[in-house]
Amino acid sequence: MEKDFFDSDIELVPVSAADPVFVIVAGRTDDLATGLFTVWTFDGRRAARLWSSDLLQQSSYEADAGGFHLTYCSEPDEDHPSLCRKMARDLYRLQAGEWKRLETVDVIPAKSAPR
Repeated sequence: MEKDFFDSDIELVPVSAADPVFVIVAGRTDDLATGLFTVWTFDGRRAARLWSSDLLQQSSYEADAGGFHLTYCSEPDEDHPSLCRKMARDLYRLQAGEWKRLETVDVIPAKSAPR
């Protein structure tokens, strides 16, 4: 097992039926919803890690036909960790054997930072 995984919540998320790629999501389910995302490929014999995220605050995810969507706080408030100044949503897909971020868009923060 990966040594950096949190033990409070771990999920295995298949990304595509066509590609042997899956994401292991580990993290906290409290108000900060801090997550760690690790992408793996499986060749029938062994798994190989393709990519790992940093710890992402206020993170959520979704896998659908378009790819793997990862939403997270891209600009946390250092003084108030439960607040987020800027959220982002990334779209990832496996392309030519590599895990690639295809786009990043800003989204409205779940909680506003104090002014």
